[in-house]
Amino acid sequence: MTNFAVGTGFAFVLSFAFVLLYALLSAFAQALESLSSIRRKSLLEGQEGKFGKLLAIENVSISRVAVRLTAQGAVLAGLLSLGTGLAGLAVPEPYLVSAVSILLGWIVIETVVIRSVARRGAEDLLVDFSWLIPVVLLFATPLYPLLSRLVTPLDDDEDAEPVSAAEKEAEKDADVRALLDMAREEGILEKHEEELVSRAVDFGDRTVREVMTSRPDMVVAEADLAFEKVADLFEKTKYTRIPLVEGGVEKPIGVVHVKDVFSSLRTAVPPVNARSLARPVLFAPETQTITTLLSDFRRRRQHMAIVVDEWGAVAGVVTLEDLLEELVGEIADEHEDSIDPVIPLAEGAFTVAGRVRVSEIAQLFDADLEPGDYDTVAGLLSARLGHIPRPGEEVEDGGLRFVVEDADRKRVHRVKVMRPRGLA
Repeated sequence: MTNFAVGTGFAFVLSFAFVLLYALLSAFAQALESLSSIRRKSLLEGQEGKFGKLLAIENVSISRVAVRLTAQGAVLAGLLSLGTGLAGLAVPEPYLVSAVSILLGWIVIETVVIRSVARRGAEDLLVDFSWLIPVVLLFATPLYPLLSRLVTPLDDDEDAEPVSAAEKEAEKDADVRALLDMAREEGILEKHEEELVSRAVDFGDRTVREVMTSRPDMVVAEADLAFEKVADLFEKTKYTRIPLVEGGVEKPIGVVHVKDVFSSLRTAVPPVNARSLARPVLFAPETQTITTLLSDFRRRRQHMAIVVDEWGAVAGVVTLEDLLEELVGEIADEHEDSIDPVIPLAEGAFTVAGRVRVSEIAQLFDADLEPGDYDTVAGLLSARLGHIPRPGEEVEDGGLRFVVEDADRKRVHRVKVMRPRGLA
């Protein structure tokens, strides 16, 4: 009786151990697959050849398949062990029960464990679980010739789906970021140089919508506005260019330049209104990349564009300065308010302007904020609350707490962002 209990218990422990091994190996394979070629080379050199036998194989796909096969072998071994244990307990159809149990465990591992691994650094995981390599090699080395023949044709298959341009760009970005990480770790780049290179990498992925001044914040002048009032508007706003509209912001007809206004002041007969000073206006779709818009600015010799949505409605305005700020950061004129859009506070909190992008907050806190039909912190709060936020209102999202500090009837001005109490 004692031997029976010990044998059954050992079978359960062994099956659990094999399922755990499968989880670790699956995570290891996912990390191996997500590693860029540059990071893989760095890992080989930095770990003194620890991964050489696995990662230096001429085809990395073979390594990945080898790990997957080892993981699945572990599951089958766990299935047999669990079936043996259930048979010892006289459970009806023990192998059917064990198969269902393993299948459920398999699903949990694939959907939960692997996603968790994807959020964690692949390189860190490979280093932490490098002790698994002998297990993989023990199983895969005898099968290496077969794996080479199976995997290589799959990688070279002419009928395989072609890699899209977006996927190629993403791979290039990953390689550049890997080089950037290596340069930072080795002290090659100063902090400001690293920020500039990082901004340059992100520059091509930005759309006009992400950098524009939204429609509610636009300053425009009516075409029939008296010339003196146009001059007053320039003096008040300190802008160099103002969109000219006719009958409302939905009908822009041009752009007025401050140089033309002050040149007209010297004439004997100044213009009656702003219409005669209008210059051609450039329109840009909000989905256009800012690299394309920058080329348009250079080709058309323009510094401002009216942004329109897919229906042709005015969504905002964007300037050359907005594009340059994506590379070098905020550019403040002498007359502008000196309040920074992001101000650090005590205990890891920040007070931010409502116009600050959600992506900046996510990067600042290393948080996972859910995407939505908004770009800014103010937009996120409005979407969550269902109305224009009021001072004192709070929202928790993505592990962060947002508290409205300053707002009026039309928009949010300042928001305090922090981690919830107990998580700071």
